[in-house]
Parts: sequence; structure tokens; C-alpha cells
Amino acid sequence: MLDNKHEVILHKNDRFVGTGHNSTLLEDDEKNTWMLYHAFELERLDAQRQVLLDRILWDEDGWPYVDDFMNKKWITLLFSFSLCFCMSCSDSESDKKEEGKVEEEKPVTVLSKTVPLADPYILVHDSLYYIYGTNVGTGFDVYYSKDLEYWERASALSLSHANSYGESMFWAPEVYYVEKDKKFYMFYSTEEHICVATADSPLGPFKQDEHKPIREEKSIDTSVFFDEDGKAYLYFVRFNDGNVIWCAELKENLKEIKEETLTQCFKAEEPWELVLPKVVEGPSVFKQNGVYYLIYSANGYTSQDYAVGFATSDSPF
Repeated sequence: MLDNKHEVILHKNDRFVGTGHNSTLLEDDEKNTWMLYHAFELERLDAQRQVLLDRILWDEDGWPYVDDFMNKKWITLLFSFSLCFCMSCSDSESDKKEEGKVEEEKPVTVLSKTVPLADPYILVHDSLYYIYGTNVGTGFDVYYSKDLEYWERASALSLSHANSYGESMFWAPEVYYVEKDKKFYMFYSTEEHICVATADSPLGPFKQDEHKPIREEKSIDTSVFFDEDGKAYLYFVRFNDGNVIWCAELKENLKEIKEETLTQCFKAEEPWELVLPKVVEGPSVFKQNGVYYLIYSANGYTSQDYAVGFATSDSPF
């Protein structure tokens, strides 16, 4: 599949290390592209990973690179414009009241400067920003904000192990609103199995119809790409010869894959990807000018050499 370049575009510097696990690409109202990811602050390696954001630019040959490389601020200080996401929703006041219900929540934590999550993902819905990520072993917290500066943590988990397959090791959630179903879909990993759950609100509670994984085989790090023709593709990591990124087309219910389409996309090959042998993970895909771009992380997440790269293809596989 993905060939052309295996280029590193984001790695450690003298302030941040362990940069990676990008799980969101955002576009602002001026068509700028931004990448969300996590990192450790070098002077606070014993602290939790934090959420950061960088702008992606394009060189003369059409390859992406990071604007003002690694000149970071915490996400809550980064920008004040509105962002749009690929899965939009109804703008009616009744939908907002039924689906958001933020005013009814009683947040237990208010953050002004940082969001302590790993594997971050942002959903933009009805002019509110929702961040999901890894930090609770038995489910997922969700934080929300009106301005990307002040964040509140919802009073309940967006997904609890009581409503899902698995008891622990809940990692890397991503949430998509699907207009035709009027539902939110959360894709995530638990106990090294990939799962999907649904909810009527971005705050949850997300629940599985059946408490079972998408596939019986162990795998992690799900991400969905919705193509222009209406097809949806699930990218995830299988443990065959290291951590390897695979792709399959999703069935219309978005809860199963078409096994006959399962295709290996990408594995670690370049020297910078092999500091900790054969680990590529945290995939996310977007499309620009007919080219599919895979953004991924290489090396183990505990390594200071964790870094972000990209590769390209003329198809989603």
C-alpha cells in the first residue's frame, strides 16, 4: 500500500519527548490542517502525557511538514478559531438540547492550561470541543470546552467497562458522529482487542449492543476514514512481526469489517522507525488532492524517540 515516503515530521526536541500517537487531524475554517498528539515534557518525565497541537504545511512537491517545528504550547493556549470535523451534525436547537446536554452536567474538574490525556482525539459537535483519550484504566474520561482554553471534565465516564467488553487496559478512543444514524460511534481498544460502542450524546454513556470485540484476534489503535464515495475504512494495529498497521473496509453498520478486504498497509522499515524494533501504531488517514496520507507513530510509546511520520498511497489500502 503506502509507499513513496516514510518521512519523520515530528520528533523530540529540547523541551518535549515521546511525541506521537496522533489520532486527530483537524481543519479550521480557513482550510488549515492541524495535528493533535501527546508528549512528555522533558523536565517533568514523571508527570502524565499532555495534549499538544501543530499546524501541518505542504512543500512544493506536495509533502507535509510541521509548521514552526516543535515550538509548542499546551493545547488550551493554541488557538481560538472554530474547527470543523468530517462528520457534521444537525444544527437544530432541539438536536442540540437532546444531544449535548452539557449544561446538565456537573463537572468535577476544571482545567485552565492542560488536558492530562494520552492518545488524544477531538470531536467538534454543535460548536463544542470534546477531547477523549487514555488515562482511566476502566473506561474513558471526556473533557469539553467552548473555547479550547478552559476545559471541564464530565462527571461520569463517557464509556465504562460495565458497558463494554473488557475490564481494563482501555486505550485510544476515537468518536465520530454519523448523521444518517443520529448516533455517536466510539472506536477503542481494551485488553488488546478493538471494539466499537454507540451513544446518543458525545458525553455518553457509550454502550456496546453485545459485549464483544470487532475481531477475536488481539489488536489495538483503531481509526476510521470516511471516503468521498461513502465507504468507511478501519485502520488498526495487528501484532504480526511487530506492530503493523492494517486496514479493512467497514460494513454499513460500522460494527464489523469485511474480512475479505483485510490488507496490510504499513510496517516499520526505515532506521528512524526501528529505534525500538518494528513498532508503528496510532494511524490516522486523510485525503488531499486525490492522495491518501497515513500519519502514524513509530517506536514504543515509552521511548523518548517516539515520533510521527507519514506515508502516501493512491488508494485507502
